[in-house]
Amino acid sequence: MLEADFGLARGVYNSEYYKVHGEDFLPLRWLAPECIMEGIFSSKSDIWAFGILMYEIVGLGQKPYPNMSNNQVLVHVKNGGTPAKPAYCPDQLYKIMQSCWAFEKEQRPTFADVLSMFEKLRDKIEFQQHTNEKR
Repeated sequence: MLEADFGLARGVYNSEYYKVHGEDFLPLRWLAPECIMEGIFSSKSDIWAFGILMYEIVGLGQKPYPNMSNNQVLVHVKNGGTPAKPAYCPDQLYKIMQSCWAFEKEQRPTFADVLSMFEKLRDKIEFQQHTNEKR
């Protein structure tokens, strides 16, 4: 599985970025607690950001923490808060997202774990597309 550090990408919307250390501005709404509080980045913080990406996909592009200012997001995440469940998000998928957002990084899954979770979902009847149409 290929993973990329999207958290280090720079953009033009500075109001969405947070200065962690030095001159680096990072996208606040995608940062794991340890990134915000300690400036520590790892595959576990990448998993957090992947959970946020899933939120954006299921939320049809909705910005994470849509009704919060950057300062509110900082306090929310530092206090263990995570994004609310998007409308139309299946419970099983939200459980995967929540596992990615475990406050303690050691409790977050690996990318291999997430793949396994998706494979289990794929096997459930409610996640399979059934059609009687002939092609």
